[in-house]
Amino acid sequence: MSPELQSAGFWLQGCWVPPFEVGSGQLLRVYIPNFGPDPTLYLGRDWALTLAAALNNPGRLPISKPARQVPYAANFRRAGLWELLRPLTTEQYLIKTLGLSPAQARSILGEVNLPATQLMKNLALVWQKILTIKGLFATHSGIFFDYYEVGAAPQITLLEEAIDQEMRRGKWAVGFDNLQYMEAHEPFDSIRRLQITAGTAS
Repeated sequence: MSPELQSAGFWLQGCWVPPFEVGSGQLLRVYIPNFGPDPTLYLGRDWALTLAAALNNPGRLPISKPARQVPYAANFRRAGLWELLRPLTTEQYLIKTLGLSPAQARSILGEVNLPATQLMKNLALVWQKILTIKGLFATHSGIFFDYYEVGAAPQITLLEEAIDQEMRRGKWAVGFDNLQYMEAHEPFDSIRRLQITAGTAS
């Protein structure tokens, strides 16, 4: 089975991304330090987005470009006045924002046991993330996402279990996480680790 995404390793904005490959049924969990070579440069989600963009459009970087653009599961954001006046329900979010069919939306909501009329703005962040991730997996074989702001157990456990369920269906993903929260062991066999190192290219 050929990898969906792979690289021989490269430098990006003063950080070393080691060699990796990720294939069907695998999650590449990328651990990012808080700071780059410049101690005043905070990395976090912004750098995760930069890395995801490089993986989608590598240019001269030694990355095997994915067959199609890989979407990033961005956090749910209320979109201006209209969203304040007519807030989206979970079903509307999946259909209108993520472009799913009503049948796909109902299937996902049944799977995660959320009502179709539940307002997105009232959901905990972890459930917003899970809905977004599952919605993207309904139309893509692979996605990018991040663990930032999810919090400790039980929230992180809910997210990890939802992702592993998709891995067992043959999907693949790259998830970005904070290095300082890396545990001794990953919770599922589908997870491969990649640790980013801040330094200077030789």
